[in-house]
Amino acid sequence: MTEMAGSIRGMQDRFQNGIKQTSSNFALMALRLVSGGVLGFTVGLVVQEIFGQPAELTLAFVFSFLVVVGVFWRISRSWGFPTLLVFDLVAALTGLLLRLYVMVAPDA
Repeated sequence: MTEMAGSIRGMQDRFQNGIKQTSSNFALMALRLVSGGVLGFTVGLVVQEIFGQPAELTLAFVFSFLVVVGVFWRISRSWGFPTLLVFDLVAALTGLLLRLYVMVAPDA
């Protein structure tokens, strides 16, 4: 009887570890998608502004957005949570630095 209880306990442990790993992988994929989306949105707006296109959704915006998200997805494939969070922190600080530059730049 104890052998059967041990077998059931082992199956429960494997099931719990599987759920934990799956949810961790899903959260990491979601964070990668959000980070790539923000980066892609930024680059898409820059490309749209460089080409002087109207403010509505354009082919250049969609193309640049998808390319940047795809490239980021490929680059960050082997990253874990700490690496991705450090990247997000550096990207946010760089964005704040660029915002400060635009606000301080004289008549640019």
